[in-house]
Amino acid sequence: MTAHIVFFCPGCYAEIEETCASCPHCGTNIETWRERPYVERLRSALHHPLSEVRMAAIISLGYRCEVDSAMPLARCALAYPQDIVQALEIIQAIAHLPPGDERTVALRLLQEHPIDAVNRRASELLATHL
Repeated sequence: MTAHIVFFCPGCYAEIEETCASCPHCGTNIETWRERPYVERLRSALHHPLSEVRMAAIISLGYRCEVDSAMPLARCALAYPQDIVQALEIIQAIAHLPPGDERTVALRLLQEHPIDAVNRRASELLATHL
């Protein structure tokens, strides 16, 4: 049995053919999209339908320590509230970011997360690392 590889548009995440030069759904030019800065592509991957792709982006953004990633990470946790492993990894990634307003706002936003372990960890970080 041969595995079926699925390709997604990097703009709208619709399934597309591997050979598409542009997405038939949203018009994204695939080659132009690939030329975007790496960090932008990582932040975009936070919206990917596959949790494994999102998790790879979350981990990578945490290692990059760029404070501009705080809010996209927090929004990802809230967009997929049922994924506790992902949300806790997002908290960990945000914890690696340098202190600042964006990090603080992201953690305050995560205090509203519906999973107690996530909102509690966000509160702990705010209390100890402001």
